[in-house]
Amino acid sequence: MNTAIALSVIIPTLNEADWIGATLQSLLVQCNQVGACEVIVVDTGSTDATCEIVARFPVTLLRVAQRSPYVARNFGVQRSVGERLVFLDARCLPRGDWLEAMLDFALVPGHDYVAGRTETRVVFSSLGSRLLAHRLSPEFLHQCALAGNVAAGNMLVHRRVFDTVGCFSEVRSGSDIQLSQRAVSAGFAIAYAHLAVVELQCVLSTWGYLSRRFRILRGQTKHAEFGPSVLRRLVGVPWRPGWRQAVRLAPMLKASKLSALAFLWAERWANYAGALVGSFELLRRTGKPK
Repeated sequence: MNTAIALSVIIPTLNEADWIGATLQSLLVQCNQVGACEVIVVDTGSTDATCEIVARFPVTLLRVAQRSPYVARNFGVQRSVGERLVFLDARCLPRGDWLEAMLDFALVPGHDYVAGRTETRVVFSSLGSRLLAHRLSPEFLHQCALAGNVAAGNMLVHRRVFDTVGCFSEVRSGSDIQLSQRAVSAGFAIAYAHLAVVELQCVLSTWGYLSRRFRILRGQTKHAEFGPSVLRRLVGVPWRPGWRQAVRLAPMLKASKLSALAFLWAERWANYAGALVGSFELLRRTGKPK
C-alpha cells in the first residue's frame, strides 16, 4: 500500500455512544496499517456520552448545530486535508482490512467514487430492524451502487468529485443518493469494492423505521428535479395493503401475516407521505414544475 496517499475518514454522529468506541477502535488499527490517514468525527448535538468517548481517541472531534448527517459530512469535507475522502457511519463497524480494500479500489484509474459492501446485523429485535436488514441486503445495495445510487455509510469519494458537482445537499435524509447521481451525470463511474465490508447495526424501533422512510423520501423528492421520477412517487397512492408481500415476508419479520401486512402497508404510506411533503417543498423551492 502506498503510504503517501492522503486520506481522510469522516464520521457523522448523533447519540452513538453504544457504537462509536468500537467503530473508532477498529478504524484506527486499519489507519495505522495504511498510513497517512486522518479521522474526523463530526457530532450533530449528541446528548449522551458520544463526544466523551470520541475524545479518548486520537481523532479530530468537530461539532455542528444542525442535526443533519449531511451538514456534518460537508463540514468534515471542508476541514479535511485528504485528497480521498472516506465516509463511514458510526453504526457501520469496519471489518478486517476494510480501509485497505477501499484504497486498493480507489487506486485503479477512473475509480473516483467507490461503494463498499454493507452487511447487516439485527441488534434490536423489532419489526423495524428486521425489515431494515432485509431492505438493505448486500445484494440490493450492490445493485443500487451499480445503478449510481450509493449510500454514504460506506463509500470513498475523491475530492475532485466534490470540486466538480458540489457537496451534499444539507437535508436530514436522502442526499447521499442525490450526490452519487450527480456524480454519474458528470461522468464519474461508480466502483464497487466487494472486499471493503462494514457491518451495519440495525437498532431501529418499528416507529423509528417508518420515520426513517418518511425522511428519506421527503429529502430525495425535495431536492429532485420535478419530472417523471417525482410524479411516479405521487400517482401510486397505496390504498391496497399488499397481501402477497406480507405473506412472503412474514417469516423473515418473525410476525403473523396480519402484523406483517399492517407494518408493510404503513411503510408504503410513510414513503408516500414523505414524497408528498417533499414535492410541496420542491415546488415551493423551484416556483414551478420543471
